[in-house]
This record gives sequence, structure tokens and C-alpha cells, in this order.
Amino acid sequence: MEEKKSKYIGYLVCGIILIVEFVIVISISFIKDETLKIENKQETLGEIIDIKNIYQSYVRGDFRVSFWGTIIVEYEVDGVKYCTSKRLKTYEKFNLSNYSIGNEVKVVYNKEIPSISAVDIVETYEIVIYIILAIEILVFIILLYRRITKKKKLCLKVIAIEDVDYQTERVFFKEKNSKKLFFIDYDFGEEVKIGSCYELSNIHKNNYTKQIVLFENKNVEAYSIVDIDKDMLFKNEII
Repeated sequence: MEEKKSKYIGYLVCGIILIVEFVIVISISFIKDETLKIENKQETLGEIIDIKNIYQSYVRGDFRVSFWGTIIVEYEVDGVKYCTSKRLKTYEKFNLSNYSIGNEVKVVYNKEIPSISAVDIVETYEIVIYIILAIEILVFIILLYRRITKKKKLCLKVIAIEDVDYQTERVFFKEKNSKKLFFIDYDFGEEVKIGSCYELSNIHKNNYTKQIVLFENKNVEAYSIVDIDKDMLFKNEII
């Protein structure tokens, strides 16, 4: 029971972590990507006409020198020219990178108010965050799917046999590991003895359903075994 509880707690914690990460990524996107805040979006190409506030930095552990700078981008809407800017980081000098003066970049602007705009560039760190988040979500979905569809093996020991009607008997089992009560109805004629043990392999949760049944003159919770080959069950006796 404790093991089962700990598994569910683990899935809950993973789910909470994913939700928190998702919120953080979305928040960072809205903070960093100014195009997300623009209404009535329209796209166009702009030209880098200047680069300001350039400096280089070296981070210990990162063997590359990074260059920071603010690109000034000019774009045109209906014959009128406008300017916008964006602070960028690159690992090449600006005159050698994709953000050199004269290069074109995509600009997003408000088609009702063209002066409201932003440069539409997804930075490397954002791509990495999205990839990591996507991988984590995929792993979580796979683990959850495997948990839901996990096949089990039951080791069942016959503890009682009771009459259901004139042609059917009900066999009660106790599962070796969980100690839970299982039962199955079968026709008279099967040679089943109290104390016999049987193995039921590769079954899913939909192969047994919890019910309230009468057992030893008391109403108890037990799992009804359904949608299985009964003949195969009683042939898999464990010696």
C-alpha cells in the first residue's frame, strides 16, 4: 500500500514540476519576446541599420566569448518608415554574425498602429528551454501511459469455493503479494481444489473489477476476474 502511495506521490510531484516549468517558460516568453504583447499582428522584413551598446563577456565554464548589442531595425509600412530595437546575444562579432548591419530580420507590428513593433527573433536559450520542456512532457506521458496500461501477474491461491446457482460455482482466491480477495465464476465440472495456486499473467486493470460480494456470510470487497480464458487460468497451476 505504501509503495503504491509513494508511486502516486511521485507522479503528482512530477506533474507539479512540469506545471511550474510550463508557467515559468510562458512567463519568460512574455517577458523576453515582446512580439507576444502586440495586438493585431502583422509581419514584415526590416533592415538592421545600426548596432549600439556592444560589449563582450566571458563566462567561466563557457569556453566561448559572447557579444551583446542592441540592434536598431528599420521597417516600412505603407510607405512610412519606422524603427524598432532588440537586445541580443551572439557568439560572433556583430559584423560577422546574422545580426550585421544591412541584414534583414523579421519584424512584428500592430497593423492598426504600425509604430508599435518588435523584432521577431527566438534566442537560443529559449529554444533549449522549449526542447527540454517538450522532452520532459513526453517522458511524463510515456511513464503515465505505461503505468495505466501496465500488465500484471497475479499469483492466486484458492481459499474457498461456493455455489452461485445450480450450474455455477464461485472460486475465491487470495493474491499472494497484495493479499487482496479475487473471485471468478465457472461452470460445474472444473477440478479446482482449495489450497491450489494459479498464475494469471499479462492482465490489465480492466481484467478485474472491484465489487461487493457475499463471502463467508459477509459482504466484502473483492475483485471479479473478467474477460480471460478460464481454461488457461486453471491449467496454470503452480506446484
